Amino acid sequence: MHAKAHSWKCEVKYSGAYQEGAGSTIGEEVEQVNSFLSRIAVTSKYMSKAGRTDMITTQAMS
Repeated sequence: MHAKAHSWKCEVKYSGAYQEGAGSTIGEEVEQVNSFLSRIAVTSKYMSKAGRTDMITTQAMS
């Protein structure tokens, strides 16, 4: 959730950032991947489906 919908006490008690052993992430992992892959949108726009799939796969593996 992007909004703060709970009180501070509730957030501290139940948030993963404050739990023992919980991983700490920024919570925007999908957006980071989409941002990285969006740079090939212009070049892959007019490719065949197979070519576009290969291009995205190559970019994702780098």
